[in-house]
Formats: sequence, structure tokens, C-alpha cells
Amino acid sequence: MKKFVYALFLLLACTLYTFGGGQTMADVQPNQNAFRIVRQADSSGKIALSYIFPVNSTHLKSEGFSETEIKTFRFYLSTYVNAVAGQNRDKNVEGVTVSNCIYFTDVDGLGFSIIFDDLAAQKRFFNVEEDEDTKQESNTKITGFFMKKVELFTNFPISSQAAADDLRLVCEFATTSWCKDNNILADKKQAILNNIKQSVFVYDFASTEKTLKSENMSDDENFHHNIFTKTYEQLDGDTQIAFYYIQPNVPIWYASALVVVIVGMSISYLVLKKKENKKSLTKTNTDNK
Repeated sequence: MKKFVYALFLLLACTLYTFGGGQTMADVQPNQNAFRIVRQADSSGKIALSYIFPVNSTHLKSEGFSETEIKTFRFYLSTYVNAVAGQNRDKNVEGVTVSNCIYFTDVDGLGFSIIFDDLAAQKRFFNVEEDEDTKQESNTKITGFFMKKVELFTNFPISSQAAADDLRLVCEFATTSWCKDNNILADKKQAILNNIKQSVFVYDFASTEKTLKSENMSDDENFHHNIFTKTYEQLDGDTQIAFYYIQPNVPIWYASALVVVIVGMSISYLVLKKKENKKSLTKTNTDNK
């Protein structure tokens, strides 16, 4: 009887995993023409927030620019990115350091990072009070029966087209200065500016924990990435994004296990009862003979 009950329970567990618990990672290909905000939190509690501006080397090559000319453009862009980094550094908040401009080879972008010693330092930097933090808590939605899917809704960090325009201006100013100082033709300048207007906006939420998931995920050797992408047009509407995690619905699991045990015991009892009746009938027939 024990083997039968265990078999039923194992069958139930496998069924629930197949239809509710199994998760796969999405392959996320980086879009080079993208303004990025990358948030990385490690196990020590430190948080790094990186702002990355696209160089678009591939597009510049397609417009006929040489490697030397592209490097010159990178110098102009780095000057403007360093200026933005300096503005953040001037805040001089305890527990916060701001890096100089660096080149992110994997996404062909120039950017800087703001490193916070802990979450409290991040709140101080952005002047977030406790009551404001409470107001900004994520909305939640729970679905599922055997496996609960808990969705957490929050705002995309680039919350409007105006905020996106501010990011674009950095690349547009760098492009205008570069073209002016190097006598670049107006039509090529316009092609570069038009390409900037086709850019997307990416939020990469990276942590060492894999529990929190999203529709687009990827893993590297250090972090689990939840990646959200929006076009400029999408920033004119609802900018909410959703994280989720999945966990067993414990009361339902206990109830299901109890039902499995009861069913198994009932079937076993009926089988044993049937065997006893058969034996009794056989013995009666033998005695009558």
C-alpha cells in the first residue's frame, strides 16, 4: 500500500511541476542602439547604478566613418558623459561614489556608475523619504492554484518622454560638436541624429538572486538579469513593468497530499476487502463440497 501511495504522490508532483513550476530563461540579445540603466546589487548589499549612452559604432561604420573617426566621436561623447557624471558627483552624499566615464564593450556604450554602500545611501542620494518610499511600493497580483505566481508591478525608471529626451540630448550635443569641429557633412550628421531618435530604452535589473523573474531574463557568471525594454512611443503611456516569483501554494499542496493518501488507502482497503470476500467465498464453497 505504501508503494501505491508514494506512486500517486510522485505522479501529482510531476504533473504540478510540468504545468506550473517549470521555468526557462529567455535568450536576450542586446540592442546596441539603446540608452541603458543597469542596476546591480551584490550579496554584500552594495548597489551599482550605471547610466550607459550608445556609441552606435556599427551605424557609424555604415555611414562610411573610419575607426579613427569613430574613436574621435567616442572622445566627444565621453566628454559630455563625464560632465553628467560630475553633476552627480557634486551631490557629495555619504556612502555614495561616482565613477568616471568608462566604455562598456558588450553594449558599445559609454557611461558611468553610481555606487551605493547600501539601500539607505541610495535613498539619501535620490532624496527619498520613508513615506515616499511607502507610496512607491509595488502593486501585487497573485494567480495560480497549486503554484502561486506573485507579480510585482513598479514603474520603468525612465518614466516619460521628457526624461528620455534628457538622455538623448547628451548624444545629440556630442554629435553636433563632433560634426562641427570635424567638418562632417550635414546629411551624415542628420543620419546620426535620426538614428539616435530610433533608440530604445533598457532597464537591466541584475542581482545574485534568481528568485525574482521577468518575461525577459538572462544569466551570466555573476548576475541574474531581468531586462525591460521600451520604445520612445511607449514612454508616452503606461510605463509599468512587472517582476514575478513562483512559490508552492502550501495549503493546497497539503490538502492534495491528504487527498492522495486517503484515495490510496481507500483503494487499498477495497482491494483487501475484495480479496477477503473472495477467500471467504472460496472457503465456503470448499466446505459445502
